[in-house]
Amino acid sequence: MGDYHMELRYRNIMNLYNRVWFDEAHQAIFAKKTAFWQDLGIRPFPYTIFFASGLAVKKYATRKNAFLGKYNTEEKPEMILNGTMKNIPFCSGEDGIAVFEHLITLKPGQMKEFTIVMGQLEGLPTVGGMINKYRDVAQAKRELEHTQQIWKKRILDNIVVKTP
Repeated sequence: MGDYHMELRYRNIMNLYNRVWFDEAHQAIFAKKTAFWQDLGIRPFPYTIFFASGLAVKKYATRKNAFLGKYNTEEKPEMILNGTMKNIPFCSGEDGIAVFEHLITLKPGQMKEFTIVMGQLEGLPTVGGMINKYRDVAQAKRELEHTQQIWKKRILDNIVVKTP
């Protein structure tokens, strides 16, 4: 969150400004900085970062160290390996993470499509509408197609190669 280079240089200090929480009403994880450094001063952080899914959330975690375990990495998170996933609704001043556990039962040969919605917007009130919009698989597919067409026009349709 915030300025990438500042986050790398002053990691321990910048983490102190982090807040990550699970929002029951939106069934989503939100993250925000209470402030961030810019132009040699502390400024308000205007953005809300969000992570949501089109599936019902069974469990969730927001604290990275608690999810991973003391000596584990993202490759082998302790809560997954041990089957001890538990709800961790709030993270403040340390490394945050956004993790959901979903329960899906599939019959042989059955498929299930769902969306993962993540992004960053200015202000918390605008986030709920964006999450709800893209939880719908059909809407997400339409938007993906629209975005692909935009980039096709911007890039592929503008490339012209002339040879003798």
